[in-house]
Amino acid sequence: MWPRRSARLTLLLTATAATATLSVAGCRSSTTRESTWRPLDASLAMTQPVVPVPPPPATAPNTGYWEKAPAPASIDPKGADDHVLRAADLAAHGRRSEAIAELLAALTITPRDPAIRAALGRLQLEDGQTQQGVDSLKEALSLNPADIDARFGLAAGLLKLGRVGDARTILEDLRMRLPGDPRVQQLLAVARGGTGDTAAALDALKAAAAAAPDDPKVRAAVAAAQASTGQFGDAAENLRKAAADNPKDPALQLQLGTALAQSGKPEEAEKVLSEAARLDPSESRAWFNLGVLREDRGDPKGAADAYESLLKNVKNGDPDGKLHERIAALRAQGSAAPPPPR
Repeated sequence: MWPRRSARLTLLLTATAATATLSVAGCRSSTTRESTWRPLDASLAMTQPVVPVPPPPATAPNTGYWEKAPAPASIDPKGADDHVLRAADLAAHGRRSEAIAELLAALTITPRDPAIRAALGRLQLEDGQTQQGVDSLKEALSLNPADIDARFGLAAGLLKLGRVGDARTILEDLRMRLPGDPRVQQLLAVARGGTGDTAAALDALKAAAAAAPDDPKVRAAVAAAQASTGQFGDAAENLRKAAADNPKDPALQLQLGTALAQSGKPEEAEKVLSEAARLDPSESRAWFNLGVLREDRGDPKGAADAYESLLKNVKNGDPDGKLHERIAALRAQGSAAPPPPR
C-alpha cells in the first residue's frame, strides 16, 4: 500500500509483472478413439486461464509512513509526504512514470524510508521496470525485513526475471507465515510449476481454492494442473463448477468441453464446445476441437461444418491449406455415409 495512513490513499499496486501457465499434456484419453485427423487442441485449451499474480496479502503488517519513528529534525517528512500524495494521484490516473519520479523525489528527503521504497518497487513492477522494482524491494526489505507486502512483490518480480527458484524460496516462507492466504498459494503454485514440481503446484492451488471457494479463476487453475497430471475427470468437475458460475465465459466453456472430451464424455463435450464457439466465434480452438470431436463420433458432415465455421470466423485460420483439404475429404466421406445416431 502507499506509505500513508489515510484510507483514501491506500492504493494497491499489484505485481502484475509475472504470470505463468501450468502446462498440460496434449495426450488424449484412452477412452476416446484416435482421430484420423489431428488430436484435440488440449495443450492450448486447458492451459487457460493463466494464473495471475494476485494483489499483495491483506494480512501484511502495517508499514505506513506515519507509523514509524519520528524523523530527525534535519529531515522534513512533510515534504516527502507531499511527493507521496502526488505520486498516489498520478498512479491512480495511470501516469506511472511521473508517479515514480515523485517517489524518487520523496526518497531524496527520506532516503531510508522502507515504506516509500517498497511503494516505489511495486510501482516499478507495475510499470514493467522489473529489475529496478526488484532492486527497490530488496533495499526496502534490508531496511524493514518484516514487510510481507514487499516480500510478496519481490517474489513476483523474481518470477518475471526467470529466477523461479529464488521466488519459490520466498513464497514457501510466506506460505508458512500466511497459511490461509489464497494469493500466496496462487503465486506459490506458479513458482512450483516453474520448477517442474507439478504435484506440489497442484497442492498449492487446491489450498488456494479451499481458501477462496468462490473464485472461478482459481478453480480453473486447479483444473489445468489436474489435467497436466492426467486427472481429466477431476479437472472437468472443477471446470463444471466454474463454468456454472460464469456461463457467459467462452474460455471456461472451451476448457470444460476439452476436459470432458479427454475424460470420455463426448456427448456433453460436444454441447459445451458448441456453446464455447457460439459465445466467441473468433476462438479457433473451440471450432477445431468441436470438429475433431465430431470426427471421433463418426460425424464427418458435422466435423466439416465446424471446420468451415472456423474458416468463416477466424482470419487466416488455415495458413497451410490443410484444413481445406480435410473439409473436402470429410464432405466426400459424409455424402457416402448415413448420419451418426444421436
